[in-house]
Amino acid sequence: MGVGGGICSSLAQTLALLNVLREVADTHTLIEQWLSNAECPNPVLDKLLQRFEPGFSMISPNGTRLDERGFPRSSHACVGPGPECGSISMS
Repeated sequence: MGVGGGICSSLAQTLALLNVLREVADTHTLIEQWLSNAECPNPVLDKLLQRFEPGFSMISPNGTRLDERGFPRSSHACVGPGPECGSISMS
C-alpha cells in the first residue's frame, strides 16, 4: 500500500472518531434537555432511550446502577431544575 492508502485510512479513522464524538455530544444534549425541563415532552425521552442498546446500564451520581427500566423512572423524579438533582450542561 502506498502513502495514499495510509492517508485514506487515517482520514477514515478520524471521521469515525468525529462521528462517535458527535453521537456522545448529541446524547448529552438530549439528557440535558430532558433533565432540565419539567415540561420536557416524552418524545425527547424516547429519542434519548433509542440511542442505547438493550441491556445498557448507567451509574447515577449517588452510585445506583440504572438499567433501561430504572433510568426513566429514577431520572424522571429529577426532571426540572433543582439542587437535589445536580447540574448537567454541555459547553
